Amino acid sequence: MRPPGFRRNWPARDRWHLPLGSSLVLVRQNSVARFATVAVWTAAVDLITKQIALTELQDHGVRVADGIRLTLAHNNASAFGIWLGPLTWHINFVLTLAAVVLAGMVCRHLAAIDRRAPMMLGLIAGAAIGNLSSMILTPGGVVDFISIGSRSGPRLIFNLADVAAYAGVALSIGTALTISRSIKEQRGRQIPELHIPIPLMVEPVQSGWNTSRSRRSAAVSHARSVGERRESEKNART
Repeated sequence: MRPPGFRRNWPARDRWHLPLGSSLVLVRQNSVARFATVAVWTAAVDLITKQIALTELQDHGVRVADGIRLTLAHNNASAFGIWLGPLTWHINFVLTLAAVVLAGMVCRHLAAIDRRAPMMLGLIAGAAIGNLSSMILTPGGVVDFISIGSRSGPRLIFNLADVAAYAGVALSIGTALTISRSIKEQRGRQIPELHIPIPLMVEPVQSGWNTSRSRRSAAVSHARSVGERRESEKNART
């Protein structure tokens, strides 16, 4: 039996006429493709810029503006320069790989709620792939080349993968708000429970004195009826 709205051939312009289940599958398939595309492009652009930095910034830096320079640096620690001891490399590898796998697993489910989810997760996964590849391929660690800050004060050094990761985190705030709004709407559409009181017929409990009195009255009435019946039979015989 064919489902309602079934069509043998679905042209691209008729995608809005798909059944509900088919349209949901189509959205999820497109979300995976968008997620993979954003992740691949993010990682590719990041690795290309890192290779350019290794080639052009090896001996000198480039001043871009006040407080902004392009200078080569290597980061063999975790995010924000946090050192986790001799297992830092292994911890970074495991956590980065887990983040990429988790992003791919939840992409289809989040895309059904928020269409920005594939781009958000793709930016985060692409940034993770770019930094992971740089960590594996570069002996000194992850390549950073964008420096912000004054010469005398602290400076923040990062790469394009970090920028993509921050952008993905910023987009995740909007996705979280959309999910929260969707949960509230689903709760509002739930049918409220109906509490209908059902009266119960409860026979009153008679006290012992009333019970014995009713029994005596019944016995007297029975005796009278028996006596009247015998009297009528006696008169009938005579």
